[in-house]
Amino acid sequence: QKGGGDGPDVSSLILASPPPRHFNGRIQKSQC
Repeated sequence: QKGGGDGPDVSSLILASPPPRHFNGRIQKSQC
């Protein structure tokens, strides 16, 4: 990765990995 920060990198991975559940945010945090 670019090694900038976890913010953008994590967001990208999360968006690509899980389904529309990420949109909820709460479910995403619960699972993580």
